[in-house]
Amino acid sequence: LQMIGIVHDITEQSRVEEALRESELRLESIAENIPGGIFRRVLHPDGEIEYPYLSARAYGLEGVHPHDLDGIVRAIHKSAELFAVFDQEHREVSEDGSISWWRAIATPQPGENGDVVWDGVRVEITEQKRAQEEIAQLNAELEQRVAERTRELRQERDKAASYLDIANAMFLGLDRSGNVTLVNRKLC
Repeated sequence: LQMIGIVHDITEQSRVEEALRESELRLESIAENIPGGIFRRVLHPDGEIEYPYLSARAYGLEGVHPHDLDGIVRAIHKSAELFAVFDQEHREVSEDGSISWWRAIATPQPGENGDVVWDGVRVEITEQKRAQEEIAQLNAELEQRVAERTRELRQERDKAASYLDIANAMFLGLDRSGNVTLVNRKLC
C-alpha cells in the first residue's frame, strides 16, 4: 500500500476568511443599529437599477409611493450624469398601507463597465415631516388671524376717521417722527 499526497498550509487563508466574516458581522451590526438602513445601488449603462446590498431597513425601489417613484429615478439618473450627491426625500407605503417618509443620501462613484455605484444611507424622517406640516398649518392659521385682525383694525380706523370728518373741529395725527398719519376734512 502506497500513499501519495500533498499538504498545503491553509492557515493564512483561514485567517483571511475569519477576518472577512468578522468584518461582515461588524457591518451588519452597524447597519442594524442606525435609524435607517445602508445600501449599495448600481446604475448600469442600459438604465437598469440594481441593489446588490441592502441592510435590514434598506429597500430598493419597492414600496416607494407611486407618485414619488419617477422623481427618484430621475434624481438617480441626474446624480449619475453629474456625479453629484443623491439626496432625495420620498414616501414609502408599507404592506398595511401606512405611509412613512424617508431621506436617502449617497455619493456616486464610477464602477466597472460604465456602471455608476452609490453607497448610501437612508433614514426615516416621518416625524420631521409631520412637524413641518404642523408648523405650516400653524403658520397658515396665524397668517389668517393676522389678516382678519388687520381688516378689523382698518375698519375701526376708517370708522374713527369718519367720526372725525363729521366732527366740528380740526384734527391732525402725527407719528413720532412728525409725519402726518391722520387728517380730517375740516383741516383740508
